[in-house]
Amino acid sequence: IEALMVAERVAADAAESELRFLRDQLGESELAAVRCSAEAAALSEQLADSEGNASASAAEFRAFRIELAEVESRLVASEAGAAAIENELSVSERGAAELDAALGIARDGHRGLELEVSVELEGLRRRFTEAESAASV
Repeated sequence: IEALMVAERVAADAAESELRFLRDQLGESELAAVRCSAEAAALSEQLADSEGNASASAAEFRAFRIELAEVESRLVASEAGAAAIENELSVSERGAAELDAALGIARDGHRGLELEVSVELEGLRRRFTEAESAASV
C-alpha cells in the first residue's frame, strides 16, 4: 500500500508538472494571439491609409491585403492553439484531481489496515499475557 501511495504521489507530481507546462504554453499562446491581434490592427490601419491614399499603387494595396490576411490567419491559428491547450489543461487538471482522490483512498485504506493490525496485535498481546499467566499458575 505504501508503494502504491508513493507511485500515486509520483503520478500526481508528474500531472502537476504537466499542468504547469501546459499553463506556460497557454500563456505563450495567448501572448502570441495578443501580438497577432495588435499586428492585425496596425496592418488594418496601414491598409486604411493605403486605401485612402489615391496615389498608392495597386500592387502595394494588394500586398497589404495579403499580409493582413496572413496575420489574421495566424491569429485564428493562435486562438485555435490556445483553445486546444486550454482543453488539454482541463483534461490534465481532471486527471490530477482523480490522482489526488486515488491517493486519498489509498491513505484511508492504509489507515484502516494500520487500525486492523493494531487491534489484532493488541488481541495477540492479551492472549500472550493470559497464556503466560496460565503457564505460571
